[in-house]
Amino acid sequence: MYLQAKSEVTLGKLSKGLLTAGEIHKAELVIFRYVQRDSLPEVQSQHSKRNLKSLGMYKLNPIVVEGVARVGGRLGNANVSEDVKDVKHPIILPKCHQVTDLIIMHFHQLAGHSGAGFTWASIRREYWIICGATAVPCVIGQCLFCKKCNAPLCKHLMAELPSVRVTPDNPPFYNMGVDDFGPFFVKQGRSHVKHYGCLFTCLAVRAVHIEISHGLYTDSFLNALRRYISRRGVPRSIYSDNGTNFVGAKQELKENLANLNQRSISDHALIQRGIQWYFNPLAASHMGGVWERMVRSAVGFSLRYCLNRL
Repeated sequence: MYLQAKSEVTLGKLSKGLLTAGEIHKAELVIFRYVQRDSLPEVQSQHSKRNLKSLGMYKLNPIVVEGVARVGGRLGNANVSEDVKDVKHPIILPKCHQVTDLIIMHFHQLAGHSGAGFTWASIRREYWIICGATAVPCVIGQCLFCKKCNAPLCKHLMAELPSVRVTPDNPPFYNMGVDDFGPFFVKQGRSHVKHYGCLFTCLAVRAVHIEISHGLYTDSFLNALRRYISRRGVPRSIYSDNGTNFVGAKQELKENLANLNQRSISDHALIQRGIQWYFNPLAASHMGGVWERMVRSAVGFSLRYCLNRL
């Protein structure tokens, strides 16, 4: 606009007041002529078809309107409004130029910082950028606002696995985790009785053993533990939750957890069986993920499928 006004001052045609739409349009044409002369001189000349083929614009059939090269085509007689008249013959712009980058960023902001596809579709209503499908993502990738909004979240560093998880040379169920899940209903006679599942999983090889528990009280769990030991042998150590985060815990499960005497379970295991029992801290439910995941696999797929077939 400054150069346009300076040239009009020398000719004595400078108009005072606010800029008009016609003056802005003339300034845009001057900028586009400069860009095309600087980066695409072959387009305006239209003499060398070989150069057009090398630039990838031979199929665009470029035409020159008001000194600006535009995309040709068969829409010259289309009846469109003045607001979208550039849709018929979009202005050709090079891929790598500062003006092209500014136009891409302008449409990107108008589109509410949308993605490359929507921005490229909006640009093509007025401009045809050579290799625009690759130019638009490159420019959008430099948008600071999008970088802040789409920045990857911070990831916590995972702690080292305990030794019981990385010692596969021990027998299966040498170190295991245990958890309760349920409830589910089992048909007994003409009625349905509520039962729970007790899952034992090896911490090294991830083998799974499931026993049925008739309730969430201590004696029922000890009976399930005895049945497990009679089949798999005595484990060296057992890891479990602290009694507040069992899988599938609902209101009824939370009320019954108060009756689960963990001290009695621990004393029974230590005195009679020589088992080392470890309970997770109350505020560290994430430490039980090794058996929580196996509960989901067993309940969500295998066990539920078998129970539905009964």
